[in-house]
Amino acid sequence: MRLETMVTNMPDEKLKKKDGKKWSVKEQIGHLYDLEALWYGRIEDFLSGKKELRPVDMTNAATHAANHNDKSISELLRLFIDARKQLINKVKDIDETTTAITALHPRLQKPMRLIDSLFLWQNTMIIILPASENYLIINTRLVYI
Repeated sequence: MRLETMVTNMPDEKLKKKDGKKWSVKEQIGHLYDLEALWYGRIEDFLSGKKELRPVDMTNAATHAANHNDKSISELLRLFIDARKQLINKVKDIDETTTAITALHPRLQKPMRLIDSLFLWQNTMIIILPASENYLIINTRLVYI
């Protein structure tokens, strides 16, 4: 199911609701958007021949500072979808030889192929969003856009 379909008609109060210290639905979607810059940058790291991939900010400072709850759901969706399309356009024509390029993963301290990074990007986008007493499972894999 598309992310848009799942959240477009939800009341804003539910989209902003936090369960303790957990992020709201809007913050989760905003976080997906914030992470797209990391994934795009890492693709550029591979393609430019960098020896080590850029690190992730494990504190999630960008998400905490972004005030995603103050944005409309349509703006958050547009930001995320536009960023996702940009990344897909960056990788859609990469050939098999290019997918074998390697760079050191900064946290794991192991070499990673571009294809492995793309697989990780595609498969780590399954998240659970708290919405009222229910939970939405959102899968934003490559094939969803």
